Amino acid sequence: VHAIFSDAMYAELRDALAGLGVANLDGLDGLWHSHYRTLKILTQFLKDKSIGSKRLISMPDRIANTVTTADGNIVMRPS
Repeated sequence: VHAIFSDAMYAELRDALAGLGVANLDGLDGLWHSHYRTLKILTQFLKDKSIGSKRLISMPDRIANTVTTADGNIVMRPS
């Protein structure tokens, strides 16, 4: 995961969450460094059924399943 979602990107996300007043960011740091950061992106993250069941990665797909083209048409995003 860290090759695609870098430590700098995680730090930016963490700072944004802190700015929103999200609690337990130390726990989030622990999960990032001990677990999520080292996962293989396809086989261990995207295909992990427990992540999908927690809706950690399914929501972006639910709200981004269409694309507005340059000419204003709405088309389904390729899958």
